[in-house]
Amino acid sequence: MLKPHLGAAMLALKAGVPILPVAVSGTRGFFGKIRVRVGRPVPTTSYTKGSRADLESVSDLAMSRIAALLEGKNAVFPQNNK
Repeated sequence: MLKPHLGAAMLALKAGVPILPVAVSGTRGFFGKIRVRVGRPVPTTSYTKGSRADLESVSDLAMSRIAALLEGKNAVFPQNNK
C-alpha cells in the first residue's frame, strides 16, 4: 500500500472525530465487480497533541485497517457474495 497522506488524520484530530476506514476493490476495467468494505472507526481521542508523530500514527493505523479490509478481514458488515 502507499504511504498515507496526513490530511484525513489532521481533520479528524481537529474535529475530535474518528476515521472510518473504507476499502474499495475491483475498480479496474469496465465490467469488474466492485466491492466496498467498511471497517470499525479508528478512534482519535487519545491523540491530543496533533503533532506530526500523532498524525502519522493515526494515518498508519487507518491504512493498516484498510489493508486488512482489502484482505477481507475485520469488515463491519458481513460480505455478501450474490
